[in-house]
Amino acid sequence: MIAFLLLAVLASGIGTGWLNAAACLAGGIITFASVYAGSLVYVSGSVSSHNAAVSSDIRTSIKASYRTGAVLGLCISALVTAVLLAVFQFMKTASVMSLAGSFAMGASVAAVLLHTGGDVYSSAYSLAVPSGDFTDRSGFFTGAGSDIAESYILSAAAVIMLADLAVASSGVTSTFTNGAAARFVMIVFASGIAGSIAGIMMQRAGIGNDPSRGADIGLIAAALISTAISAYFSNQMLQSVVYALAAGTGMLAAIILAEISRFFSADSRIFKGAGKNLGRHSVVIFNMGTGFFTTAATGIIILAAIVVSFNLANFYGVALCAAGMTSLTAASSAVTGLSVISAQTSEIISSSSEGGDEDTEMDKMSDATAIVADRTGIMSKTYRTVAGSLSAMAVFSAFAMSSQVDSIDIMALRVFAGIIVGICSAFVLTGTIIGSVHVTGRVARRDMGRSDDETGSTSSLRGAALPAVISIALPTLIGLLFGPATLAGFLIAVIATGFFIITGFNNSGRHFENTAIQSLASVIKMMTAFSVAFLPVFIKIGGFLF
Repeated sequence: MIAFLLLAVLASGIGTGWLNAAACLAGGIITFASVYAGSLVYVSGSVSSHNAAVSSDIRTSIKASYRTGAVLGLCISALVTAVLLAVFQFMKTASVMSLAGSFAMGASVAAVLLHTGGDVYSSAYSLAVPSGDFTDRSGFFTGAGSDIAESYILSAAAVIMLADLAVASSGVTSTFTNGAAARFVMIVFASGIAGSIAGIMMQRAGIGNDPSRGADIGLIAAALISTAISAYFSNQMLQSVVYALAAGTGMLAAIILAEISRFFSADSRIFKGAGKNLGRHSVVIFNMGTGFFTTAATGIIILAAIVVSFNLANFYGVALCAAGMTSLTAASSAVTGLSVISAQTSEIISSSSEGGDEDTEMDKMSDATAIVADRTGIMSKTYRTVAGSLSAMAVFSAFAMSSQVDSIDIMALRVFAGIIVGICSAFVLTGTIIGSVHVTGRVARRDMGRSDDETGSTSSLRGAALPAVISIALPTLIGLLFGPATLAGFLIAVIATGFFIITGFNNSGRHFENTAIQSLASVIKMMTAFSVAFLPVFIKIGGFLF
Protein backbone atom coordinates (compact mmCIF):
# COMPACT_ATOMS: atom_id res chain seq x y z
CA MET A 1 0.00 0.00 0.00
CA ILE A 2 2.84 2.38 0.85
CA ALA A 3 4.51 1.69 -2.50
CA PHE A 4 1.27 2.24 -4.40
CA LEU A 5 0.59 5.49 -2.54
CA LEU A 6 4.11 6.78 -3.20
CA LEU A 7 3.73 6.04 -6.91
CA ALA A 8 0.49 8.02 -6.94
CA VAL A 9 2.20 10.88 -5.12
CA LEU A 10 5.08 10.86 -7.61
CA ALA A 11 2.69 10.87 -10.58
CA SER A 12 0.71 13.68 -8.99
CA GLY A 13 3.87 15.73 -8.45
CA ILE A 14 5.02 15.30 -12.05
CA GLY A 15 1.60 15.85 -13.57
CA THR A 16 -0.01 18.54 -11.43
CA GLY A 17 2.67 19.95 -9.13
CA TRP A 18 4.36 19.02 -5.87
CA LEU A 19 1.88 20.89 -3.70
CA ASN A 20 -0.81 18.63 -5.14
CA ALA A 21 1.46 15.68 -4.46
CA ALA A 22 1.68 16.71 -0.81
CA ALA A 23 -2.11 16.92 -0.67
CA CYS A 24 -2.34 13.43 -2.19
CA LEU A 25 0.03 12.05 0.42
CA ALA A 26 -1.93 13.75 3.20
CA GLY A 27 -5.19 12.20 1.98
CA GLY A 28 -3.67 8.72 2.04
CA ILE A 29 -2.17 9.21 5.47
CA ILE A 30 -5.43 10.53 6.93
CA THR A 31 -7.41 7.59 5.57
CA PHE A 32 -4.94 5.03 6.87
CA ALA A 33 -4.57 6.75 10.25
CA SER A 34 -8.31 7.06 10.83
CA VAL A 35 -8.99 3.44 9.89
CA TYR A 36 -6.03 2.18 11.92
CA ALA A 37 -7.07 4.18 14.99
CA GLY A 38 -10.63 2.88 14.76
CA SER A 39 -9.51 -0.68 14.12
CA LEU A 40 -7.36 -0.76 17.25
CA VAL A 41 -10.57 -1.14 19.23
CA TYR A 42 -11.65 -4.10 17.11
CA VAL A 43 -9.68 -6.65 19.09
CA SER A 44 -10.81 -5.46 22.51
CA GLY A 45 -14.36 -4.93 21.32
CA SER A 46 -14.65 -8.34 19.69
CA VAL A 47 -13.06 -10.13 22.65
CA SER A 48 -15.47 -8.39 25.03
CA SER A 49 -18.40 -9.32 22.82
CA HIS A 50 -17.32 -12.97 22.51
CA ASN A 51 -16.75 -13.38 26.25
CA ALA A 52 -20.12 -11.88 27.09
CA ALA A 53 -21.89 -14.13 24.58
CA VAL A 54 -20.17 -17.29 25.84
CA SER A 55 -21.25 -16.26 29.35
CA SER A 56 -24.86 -16.16 28.08
CA ASP A 57 -24.98 -12.37 28.27
CA ILE A 58 -26.18 -11.65 24.72
CA ARG A 59 -27.31 -8.10 25.48
CA THR A 60 -23.87 -7.08 26.74
CA SER A 61 -22.30 -8.80 23.74
CA ILE A 62 -24.46 -6.79 21.32
CA LYS A 63 -23.73 -3.53 23.14
CA ALA A 64 -19.99 -4.17 22.91
CA SER A 65 -20.27 -4.77 19.16
CA TYR A 66 -22.29 -1.60 18.69
CA ARG A 67 -19.83 0.45 20.76
CA THR A 68 -16.83 -0.87 18.79
CA GLY A 69 -18.28 0.31 15.48
CA ALA A 70 -19.18 3.67 16.99
CA VAL A 71 -15.58 4.26 18.05
CA LEU A 72 -14.39 3.54 14.50
CA GLY A 73 -16.84 6.07 13.07
CA LEU A 74 -15.95 8.73 15.63
CA CYS A 75 -12.24 8.29 14.88
CA ILE A 76 -12.81 8.76 11.16
CA SER A 77 -15.23 11.67 11.37
CA ALA A 78 -13.36 13.57 14.09
CA LEU A 79 -9.96 13.21 12.45
CA VAL A 80 -11.11 14.26 8.97
CA THR A 81 -13.11 17.21 10.32
CA ALA A 82 -10.13 18.36 12.41
CA VAL A 83 -7.85 18.18 9.36
CA LEU A 84 -10.29 20.23 7.29
CA LEU A 85 -10.51 22.82 10.06
CA ALA A 86 -6.72 23.10 10.21
CA VAL A 87 -6.41 23.37 6.43
CA PHE A 88 -8.95 26.19 6.21
CA GLN A 89 -7.29 27.90 9.15
CA PHE A 90 -3.84 28.07 7.56
CA MET A 91 -4.56 28.16 3.82
CA LYS A 92 -6.52 30.44 1.51
CA THR A 93 -9.83 29.18 0.19
CA ALA A 94 -8.61 29.26 -3.41
CA SER A 95 -5.65 27.04 -2.52
CA VAL A 96 -7.86 24.58 -0.65
CA MET A 97 -10.21 24.37 -3.63
CA SER A 98 -7.35 23.66 -6.03
CA LEU A 99 -5.92 20.91 -3.81
CA ALA A 100 -9.19 19.18 -2.90
CA GLY A 101 -9.09 16.79 -5.85
CA SER A 102 -5.55 15.58 -5.04
CA PHE A 103 -6.47 15.16 -1.37
CA ALA A 104 -9.43 13.00 -2.40
CA MET A 105 -7.24 10.92 -4.71
CA GLY A 106 -4.79 10.15 -1.92
CA ALA A 107 -7.65 9.02 0.30
CA SER A 108 -8.91 6.76 -2.48
CA VAL A 109 -5.50 5.20 -3.11
CA ALA A 110 -5.29 4.05 0.50
CA ALA A 111 -8.95 3.04 0.69
CA VAL A 112 -9.00 0.97 -2.49
CA LEU A 113 -6.26 -1.31 -1.16
CA LEU A 114 -7.54 -1.46 2.42
CA HIS A 115 -11.12 -2.07 1.34
CA THR A 116 -10.48 -4.56 -1.46
CA GLY A 117 -7.68 -6.33 0.43
CA GLY A 118 -9.72 -6.55 3.63
CA ASP A 119 -12.90 -7.81 1.97
CA VAL A 120 -11.03 -10.30 -0.22
CA TYR A 121 -9.13 -11.65 2.80
CA SER A 122 -12.21 -12.25 4.94
CA SER A 123 -14.27 -13.56 2.02
CA ALA A 124 -11.52 -16.01 1.08
CA TYR A 125 -11.06 -17.07 4.70
CA SER A 126 -14.76 -17.90 4.98
CA LEU A 127 -14.41 -20.16 1.94
CA ALA A 128 -11.17 -21.77 3.09
CA VAL A 129 -12.10 -22.86 6.60
CA PRO A 130 -14.45 -25.83 7.03
CA SER A 131 -18.09 -25.04 7.67
CA GLY A 132 -18.86 -24.34 11.32
CA ASP A 133 -15.35 -23.24 12.22
CA PHE A 134 -14.28 -19.75 13.16
CA THR A 135 -14.23 -17.25 10.29
CA ASP A 136 -11.99 -14.17 10.50
CA ARG A 137 -14.11 -11.10 9.72
CA SER A 138 -11.56 -8.49 10.70
CA GLY A 139 -10.99 -7.73 7.03
CA PHE A 140 -14.65 -6.81 6.58
CA PHE A 141 -14.38 -4.41 9.51
CA THR A 142 -11.23 -2.77 8.11
CA GLY A 143 -12.76 -2.64 4.65
CA ALA A 144 -15.90 -0.96 5.93
CA GLY A 145 -13.83 1.61 7.80
CA SER A 146 -11.74 2.51 4.76
CA ASP A 147 -14.86 2.74 2.59
CA ILE A 148 -16.46 5.14 5.07
CA ALA A 149 -13.31 7.27 5.35
CA GLU A 150 -13.01 7.49 1.56
CA SER A 151 -16.63 8.56 1.10
CA TYR A 152 -16.23 11.10 3.90
CA ILE A 153 -13.24 12.75 2.24
CA LEU A 154 -14.62 12.55 -1.31
CA SER A 155 -17.90 14.22 -0.37
CA ALA A 156 -15.99 17.00 1.41
CA ALA A 157 -13.78 17.50 -1.65
CA ALA A 158 -16.82 17.72 -3.91
CA VAL A 159 -18.45 20.41 -1.75
CA ILE A 160 -15.23 22.43 -1.68
CA MET A 161 -14.63 22.15 -5.43
CA LEU A 162 -18.20 23.24 -6.21
CA ALA A 163 -18.12 26.30 -3.93
CA ASP A 164 -17.79 28.71 -6.87
CA LEU A 165 -20.83 27.14 -8.51
CA ALA A 166 -22.76 27.58 -5.26
CA VAL A 167 -22.01 31.32 -5.26
CA ALA A 168 -22.93 31.71 -8.92
CA SER A 169 -26.25 29.91 -8.55
CA SER A 170 -27.25 31.50 -5.23
CA GLY A 171 -27.93 34.97 -6.57
CA VAL A 172 -26.56 36.43 -3.30
CA THR A 173 -23.09 37.55 -4.34
CA SER A 174 -22.69 40.30 -1.76
CA THR A 175 -22.65 38.17 1.40
CA PHE A 176 -22.45 34.63 0.00
CA THR A 177 -18.76 33.91 -0.68
CA ASN A 178 -17.01 30.82 -1.98
CA GLY A 179 -15.16 30.66 1.34
CA ALA A 180 -18.44 30.32 3.24
CA ALA A 181 -19.71 27.75 0.74
CA ALA A 182 -16.53 25.68 1.06
CA ARG A 183 -16.43 25.88 4.86
CA PHE A 184 -20.06 24.87 5.20
CA VAL A 185 -19.08 21.21 4.74
CA MET A 186 -17.34 21.41 8.13
CA ILE A 187 -20.62 22.54 9.67
CA VAL A 188 -22.38 19.55 8.11
CA PHE A 189 -19.72 17.16 9.40
CA ALA A 190 -19.59 18.69 12.89
CA SER A 191 -23.40 18.55 13.07
CA GLY A 192 -23.26 14.92 11.99
CA ILE A 193 -20.79 14.11 14.76
CA ALA A 194 -23.01 15.81 17.35
CA GLY A 195 -26.11 14.07 16.01
CA SER A 196 -24.36 10.69 15.85
CA ILE A 197 -23.14 10.94 19.43
CA ALA A 198 -26.64 11.81 20.59
CA GLY A 199 -28.17 8.97 18.58
CA ILE A 200 -25.62 6.46 19.86
CA MET A 201 -26.13 7.53 23.49
CA MET A 202 -29.91 7.32 23.11
CA GLN A 203 -29.74 3.76 21.85
CA ARG A 204 -26.77 2.40 23.78
CA ALA A 205 -28.95 1.29 26.68
CA GLY A 206 -31.73 -0.17 24.53
CA ILE A 207 -29.70 -1.68 21.71
CA GLY A 208 -29.71 -5.09 23.40
CA ASN A 209 -33.50 -5.38 23.34
CA ASP A 210 -34.15 -5.02 19.58
CA PRO A 211 -30.81 -4.36 17.86
CA SER A 212 -32.01 -3.73 14.30
CA ARG A 213 -34.85 -1.47 15.44
CA GLY A 214 -32.54 0.26 17.88
CA ALA A 215 -30.06 0.92 15.07
CA ASP A 216 -32.89 2.52 13.06
CA ILE A 217 -33.86 4.85 15.88
CA GLY A 218 -30.24 5.83 16.48
CA LEU A 219 -29.75 6.80 12.83
CA ILE A 220 -33.04 8.71 12.66
CA ALA A 221 -32.28 10.66 15.83
CA ALA A 222 -28.80 11.47 14.52
CA ALA A 223 -30.24 12.70 11.21
CA LEU A 224 -32.84 14.95 12.86
CA ILE A 225 -30.36 16.54 15.27
CA SER A 226 -27.75 17.00 12.55
CA THR A 227 -30.22 18.64 10.15
CA ALA A 228 -31.48 21.01 12.84
CA ILE A 229 -27.96 22.17 13.72
CA SER A 230 -26.99 22.52 10.06
CA ALA A 231 -30.13 24.54 9.34
CA TYR A 232 -29.22 27.14 11.94
CA PHE A 233 -25.71 27.64 10.59
CA SER A 234 -26.87 27.43 6.99
CA ASN A 235 -29.16 30.37 7.59
CA GLN A 236 -26.40 32.28 9.37
CA MET A 237 -23.59 31.60 6.87
CA LEU A 238 -25.40 31.19 3.56
CA GLN A 239 -28.61 33.18 4.18
CA SER A 240 -30.87 30.19 3.52
CA VAL A 241 -31.78 26.83 5.05
CA VAL A 242 -31.98 25.10 1.66
CA TYR A 243 -28.37 23.98 1.93
CA ALA A 244 -29.05 22.16 5.20
CA LEU A 245 -32.14 20.63 3.59
CA ALA A 246 -29.97 19.31 0.75
CA ALA A 247 -27.75 17.59 3.31
CA GLY A 248 -30.82 16.30 5.15
CA THR A 249 -32.17 14.86 1.89
CA GLY A 250 -29.13 12.61 1.68
CA MET A 251 -29.60 11.39 5.24
CA LEU A 252 -33.28 10.66 4.62
CA ALA A 253 -32.62 8.72 1.41
CA ALA A 254 -29.95 6.55 3.04
CA ILE A 255 -32.14 5.76 6.06
CA ILE A 256 -35.10 4.83 3.85
CA LEU A 257 -32.97 2.52 1.73
CA ALA A 258 -31.37 0.95 4.80
CA GLU A 259 -34.84 0.23 6.18
CA ILE A 260 -36.06 -1.25 2.89
CA SER A 261 -32.98 -3.46 2.70
CA ARG A 262 -33.98 -5.25 5.91
CA PHE A 263 -36.69 -7.03 3.92
CA PHE A 264 -33.90 -8.66 1.92
CA SER A 265 -31.58 -9.70 4.73
CA ALA A 266 -30.38 -13.31 4.70
CA ASP A 267 -32.96 -14.37 7.34
CA SER A 268 -35.92 -12.54 5.74
CA ARG A 269 -39.20 -14.31 5.04
CA ILE A 270 -38.65 -13.86 1.32
CA PHE A 271 -35.53 -16.00 1.23
CA LYS A 272 -36.62 -18.40 3.99
CA GLY A 273 -39.82 -19.16 2.09
CA ALA A 274 -37.92 -19.83 -1.10
CA GLY A 275 -35.59 -22.20 0.75
CA LYS A 276 -38.51 -24.41 1.81
CA ASN A 277 -40.05 -24.74 -1.64
CA LEU A 278 -37.03 -24.79 -3.97
CA GLY A 279 -33.96 -26.94 -4.37
CA ARG A 280 -30.49 -25.69 -3.46
CA HIS A 281 -29.54 -24.51 -6.93
CA SER A 282 -32.95 -22.98 -7.58
CA VAL A 283 -32.64 -21.01 -4.33
CA VAL A 284 -29.39 -19.45 -5.54
CA ILE A 285 -31.06 -18.38 -8.80
CA PHE A 286 -34.12 -17.07 -6.96
CA ASN A 287 -31.97 -15.07 -4.54
CA MET A 288 -29.98 -13.41 -7.29
CA GLY A 289 -33.11 -12.63 -9.29
CA THR A 290 -34.71 -11.06 -6.22
CA GLY A 291 -31.63 -9.02 -5.41
CA PHE A 292 -31.31 -7.55 -8.87
CA PHE A 293 -35.04 -6.84 -9.03
CA THR A 294 -34.74 -4.67 -5.90
CA THR A 295 -32.37 -2.28 -7.67
CA ALA A 296 -35.43 -0.58 -9.20
CA ALA A 297 -36.59 0.78 -5.83
CA THR A 298 -33.05 1.80 -4.93
CA GLY A 299 -32.63 3.65 -8.21
CA ILE A 300 -35.89 5.54 -7.77
CA ILE A 301 -35.02 6.74 -4.26
CA ILE A 302 -31.49 7.79 -5.22
CA LEU A 303 -32.81 9.62 -8.27
CA ALA A 304 -35.36 11.40 -6.08
CA ALA A 305 -32.61 12.48 -3.66
CA ILE A 306 -30.48 13.81 -6.51
CA VAL A 307 -33.40 15.70 -8.08
CA VAL A 308 -34.47 17.27 -4.79
CA SER A 309 -30.95 18.30 -3.77
CA PHE A 310 -30.22 19.63 -7.26
CA ASN A 311 -33.36 21.76 -7.24
CA LEU A 312 -32.39 23.11 -3.83
CA ALA A 313 -28.82 24.12 -4.68
CA ASN A 314 -27.71 22.88 -8.10
CA PHE A 315 -24.74 20.45 -8.17
CA TYR A 316 -23.51 22.01 -4.96
CA GLY A 317 -26.69 20.64 -3.42
CA VAL A 318 -25.89 17.15 -4.77
CA ALA A 319 -22.48 17.36 -3.11
CA LEU A 320 -24.12 18.43 0.16
CA CYS A 321 -26.54 15.52 -0.19
CA ALA A 322 -23.53 13.15 -0.27
CA ALA A 323 -21.87 15.01 2.61
CA GLY A 324 -25.06 14.69 4.65
CA MET A 325 -25.06 10.91 4.18
CA THR A 326 -21.44 10.54 5.21
CA SER A 327 -21.78 12.99 8.11
CA LEU A 328 -23.56 10.27 10.09
CA THR A 329 -20.44 8.11 9.93
CA ALA A 330 -20.31 7.41 13.65
CA ALA A 331 -23.92 6.24 13.84
CA SER A 332 -23.70 4.13 10.68
CA SER A 333 -20.35 2.63 11.75
CA ALA A 334 -21.95 1.55 15.01
CA VAL A 335 -24.30 -0.58 12.90
CA THR A 336 -21.31 -1.96 10.98
CA GLY A 337 -19.60 -3.03 14.20
CA LEU A 338 -22.84 -4.58 15.41
CA SER A 339 -23.10 -6.62 12.22
CA VAL A 340 -19.49 -7.78 11.79
CA ILE A 341 -18.72 -8.68 15.41
CA SER A 342 -22.14 -10.30 15.98
CA ALA A 343 -21.51 -12.54 12.96
CA GLN A 344 -18.09 -13.48 14.30
CA THR A 345 -19.52 -14.09 17.79
CA SER A 346 -22.20 -16.35 16.33
CA GLU A 347 -19.55 -18.45 14.59
CA ILE A 348 -17.45 -18.76 17.74
CA ILE A 349 -20.44 -19.90 19.81
CA SER A 350 -21.49 -22.34 17.09
CA SER A 351 -18.01 -23.87 16.82
CA SER A 352 -17.83 -24.35 20.61
CA SER A 353 -21.06 -26.37 20.65
CA GLU A 354 -20.43 -30.13 20.88
CA GLY A 355 -23.85 -31.53 21.67
CA GLY A 356 -25.90 -32.00 24.82
CA ASP A 357 -28.59 -29.98 26.58
CA GLU A 358 -26.23 -27.16 27.47
CA ASP A 359 -25.24 -26.82 23.83
CA THR A 360 -28.89 -26.42 22.85
CA GLU A 361 -28.87 -23.15 24.76
CA MET A 362 -25.59 -22.23 23.07
CA ASP A 363 -27.17 -22.92 19.69
CA LYS A 364 -30.01 -20.54 20.53
CA MET A 365 -27.50 -17.82 21.41
CA SER A 366 -25.63 -18.47 18.18
CA ASP A 367 -28.84 -18.13 16.19
CA ALA A 368 -29.76 -14.94 18.03
CA THR A 369 -26.46 -13.23 17.25
CA ALA A 370 -26.58 -14.50 13.65
CA ILE A 371 -29.98 -12.84 13.15
CA VAL A 372 -28.61 -9.58 14.54
CA ALA A 373 -25.67 -9.83 12.13
CA ASP A 374 -27.91 -10.51 9.14
CA ARG A 375 -30.42 -7.73 9.75
CA THR A 376 -27.93 -5.03 10.65
CA GLY A 377 -25.39 -6.20 8.08
CA ILE A 378 -27.65 -5.46 5.13
CA MET A 379 -28.45 -2.04 6.62
CA SER A 380 -24.76 -1.22 7.00
CA LYS A 381 -23.89 -2.35 3.48
CA THR A 382 -26.78 -0.42 1.96
CA TYR A 383 -25.93 2.78 3.81
CA ARG A 384 -22.28 2.57 2.74
CA THR A 385 -23.19 1.73 -0.87
CA VAL A 386 -25.53 4.70 -1.18
CA ALA A 387 -23.11 7.11 0.52
CA GLY A 388 -20.20 5.92 -1.59
CA SER A 389 -22.07 6.06 -4.88
CA LEU A 390 -23.47 9.51 -4.22
CA SER A 391 -20.02 10.73 -3.15
CA ALA A 392 -18.64 9.51 -6.47
CA MET A 393 -21.50 11.24 -8.26
CA ALA A 394 -20.76 14.48 -6.41
CA VAL A 395 -17.09 14.31 -7.39
CA PHE A 396 -18.16 13.60 -10.97
CA SER A 397 -20.24 16.80 -10.85
CA ALA A 398 -17.10 18.69 -9.87
CA PHE A 399 -15.27 17.00 -12.74
CA ALA A 400 -17.98 18.01 -15.20
CA MET A 401 -18.03 21.63 -14.02
CA SER A 402 -14.23 21.94 -14.01
CA SER A 403 -13.79 20.35 -17.44
CA GLN A 404 -16.66 22.36 -18.95
CA VAL A 405 -18.35 19.22 -20.26
CA ASP A 406 -21.54 19.71 -18.24
CA SER A 407 -23.49 19.49 -21.52
CA ILE A 408 -22.54 16.07 -22.91
CA ASP A 409 -23.82 14.86 -26.27
CA ILE A 410 -24.24 11.12 -25.78
CA MET A 411 -24.65 10.68 -29.55
CA ALA A 412 -21.13 11.95 -30.10
CA LEU A 413 -18.97 8.92 -30.89
CA ARG A 414 -16.32 9.67 -28.27
CA VAL A 415 -18.89 10.04 -25.48
CA PHE A 416 -20.87 6.98 -26.55
CA ALA A 417 -17.67 4.95 -26.62
CA GLY A 418 -16.84 6.12 -23.09
CA ILE A 419 -20.26 5.01 -21.84
CA ILE A 420 -19.90 1.53 -23.35
CA VAL A 421 -16.40 1.11 -21.90
CA GLY A 422 -17.66 2.30 -18.48
CA ILE A 423 -20.47 -0.26 -18.37
CA CYS A 424 -18.13 -3.04 -19.47
CA SER A 425 -15.48 -1.99 -16.94
CA ALA A 426 -17.90 -2.28 -14.02
CA PHE A 427 -18.54 -5.94 -14.85
CA VAL A 428 -14.86 -6.67 -15.55
CA LEU A 429 -13.92 -5.22 -12.16
CA THR A 430 -16.64 -7.27 -10.50
CA GLY A 431 -15.20 -10.43 -12.03
CA THR A 432 -11.69 -9.40 -11.02
CA ILE A 433 -12.65 -8.91 -7.38
CA ILE A 434 -14.55 -12.18 -7.19
CA GLY A 435 -11.61 -13.92 -8.87
CA SER A 436 -9.30 -12.50 -6.21
CA VAL A 437 -11.46 -14.15 -3.55
CA HIS A 438 -11.09 -17.51 -5.29
CA VAL A 439 -7.30 -17.23 -5.60
CA THR A 440 -6.83 -16.03 -2.03
CA GLY A 441 -9.13 -18.74 -0.70
CA ARG A 442 -7.11 -21.39 -2.49
CA VAL A 443 -3.88 -20.07 -0.96
CA ALA A 444 -5.46 -19.88 2.50
CA ARG A 445 -6.72 -23.47 2.28
CA ARG A 446 -3.30 -24.66 1.16
CA ASP A 447 -1.62 -22.95 4.10
CA MET A 448 -4.20 -23.68 6.81
CA GLY A 449 -1.56 -25.62 8.73
CA ARG A 450 0.57 -22.52 9.22
CA SER A 451 0.70 -20.87 12.63
CA ASP A 452 -0.12 -17.45 11.21
CA ASP A 453 -2.07 -15.91 8.35
CA GLU A 454 0.87 -14.19 6.65
CA THR A 455 0.43 -15.97 3.32
CA GLY A 456 -3.33 -15.41 3.14
CA SER A 457 -3.17 -11.72 3.98
CA THR A 458 -0.31 -11.11 1.54
CA SER A 459 -2.24 -12.87 -1.20
CA SER A 460 -5.31 -10.75 -0.51
CA LEU A 461 -3.27 -7.56 -0.96
CA ARG A 462 -1.96 -8.92 -4.24
CA GLY A 463 -5.53 -9.57 -5.26
CA ALA A 464 -6.35 -5.96 -4.43
CA ALA A 465 -3.47 -4.68 -6.57
CA LEU A 466 -5.07 -5.54 -9.93
CA PRO A 467 -8.33 -3.61 -9.32
CA ALA A 468 -6.26 -0.71 -8.00
CA VAL A 469 -4.08 -0.67 -11.12
CA ILE A 470 -7.16 -0.85 -13.35
CA SER A 471 -8.74 2.07 -11.48
CA ILE A 472 -5.77 4.25 -12.47
CA ALA A 473 -4.92 2.79 -15.88
CA LEU A 474 -8.39 3.13 -17.41
CA PRO A 475 -9.00 6.84 -16.64
CA THR A 476 -5.42 7.61 -17.71
CA LEU A 477 -5.74 5.91 -21.07
CA ILE A 478 -9.20 7.31 -21.77
CA GLY A 479 -8.30 10.83 -20.66
CA LEU A 480 -5.07 10.96 -22.66
CA LEU A 481 -6.31 9.22 -25.81
CA PHE A 482 -9.85 10.58 -26.07
CA GLY A 483 -10.07 13.62 -23.79
CA PRO A 484 -12.36 14.82 -20.95
CA ALA A 485 -15.66 14.33 -22.79
CA THR A 486 -15.05 10.61 -23.29
CA LEU A 487 -13.81 10.32 -19.73
CA ALA A 488 -17.01 11.96 -18.49
CA GLY A 489 -19.12 9.40 -20.33
CA PHE A 490 -16.97 6.60 -18.92
CA LEU A 491 -17.26 7.84 -15.32
CA ILE A 492 -21.02 8.32 -15.28
CA ALA A 493 -21.50 4.85 -16.77
CA VAL A 494 -19.15 3.03 -14.39
CA ILE A 495 -20.58 4.85 -11.34
CA ALA A 496 -24.20 4.00 -12.20
CA THR A 497 -23.51 0.42 -13.31
CA GLY A 498 -21.29 -0.35 -10.35
CA PHE A 499 -23.83 1.01 -7.90
CA PHE A 500 -26.57 -1.29 -9.19
CA ILE A 501 -24.25 -4.32 -9.30
CA ILE A 502 -23.33 -3.81 -5.64
CA THR A 503 -26.97 -3.25 -4.66
CA GLY A 504 -28.07 -6.39 -6.50
CA PHE A 505 -25.48 -8.54 -4.71
CA ASN A 506 -26.19 -6.93 -1.33
CA ASN A 507 -29.89 -7.83 -1.57
CA SER A 508 -29.39 -11.39 -2.82
CA GLY A 509 -29.33 -13.17 0.52
CA ARG A 510 -26.89 -15.50 2.22
CA HIS A 511 -25.28 -17.05 -0.84
CA PHE A 512 -23.78 -13.73 -1.92
CA GLU A 513 -23.00 -11.99 1.37
CA ASN A 514 -19.26 -12.87 1.33
CA THR A 515 -18.33 -12.07 -2.28
CA ALA A 516 -16.28 -8.95 -1.41
CA ILE A 517 -18.25 -7.10 -4.08
CA GLN A 518 -18.78 -4.17 -1.68
CA SER A 519 -15.17 -3.16 -2.38
CA LEU A 520 -16.12 -2.37 -5.99
CA ALA A 521 -17.35 0.96 -4.61
CA SER A 522 -13.84 1.97 -3.57
CA VAL A 523 -12.44 1.09 -6.99
CA ILE A 524 -15.04 3.27 -8.70
CA LYS A 525 -14.48 6.15 -6.29
CA MET A 526 -10.75 5.82 -6.98
CA MET A 527 -11.40 6.24 -10.72
CA THR A 528 -13.47 9.35 -10.12
CA ALA A 529 -11.02 10.96 -7.71
CA PHE A 530 -8.08 10.21 -9.98
CA SER A 531 -9.89 11.75 -12.95
CA VAL A 532 -10.55 14.96 -11.03
CA ALA A 533 -7.00 15.20 -9.71
CA PHE A 534 -5.44 14.78 -13.16
CA LEU A 535 -8.07 16.76 -15.06
CA PRO A 536 -5.61 19.61 -15.84
CA VAL A 537 -3.36 17.07 -17.56
CA PHE A 538 -6.22 15.59 -19.57
CA ILE A 539 -7.40 19.04 -20.65
CA LYS A 540 -3.91 20.10 -21.69
CA ILE A 541 -2.70 17.06 -23.62
CA GLY A 542 -5.74 14.77 -23.83
CA GLY A 543 -7.31 13.59 -27.07
CA PHE A 544 -4.40 11.99 -28.93
CA LEU A 545 -6.78 9.99 -31.10
CA PHE A 546 -9.74 12.39 -31.23
